[in-house]
Amino acid sequence: MKRKRLYLSQQQQTTKTLTTMTTTIRLQSIGLVPAAPAQNIKVGSKLLWNFGYTSEVIEIVKTTAHTITIATKEASGTTYTRRLNKTRLVAIVK
Repeated sequence: MKRKRLYLSQQQQTTKTLTTMTTTIRLQSIGLVPAAPAQNIKVGSKLLWNFGYTSEVIEIVKTTAHTITIATKEASGTTYTRRLNKTRLVAIVK
């Protein structure tokens, strides 16, 4: 008796992949971490960056239809202003 091989069509493979994916980003020297769109950033949020650097959001400076500008404070005490697209995925530490 011959066994039939079952093959998934390209559409079935894509659908299977999309339904099992979670929202993650790959950070250098860390790997995959959960992420959220930048529009979810609030004052007091802690953000995780490459190589394990963290920063805390101290102010939301400006928001437009497509971007958000935030002021962050690093662990060393240095403050930076960053402009991010609202759809950009960012690792937010809970």
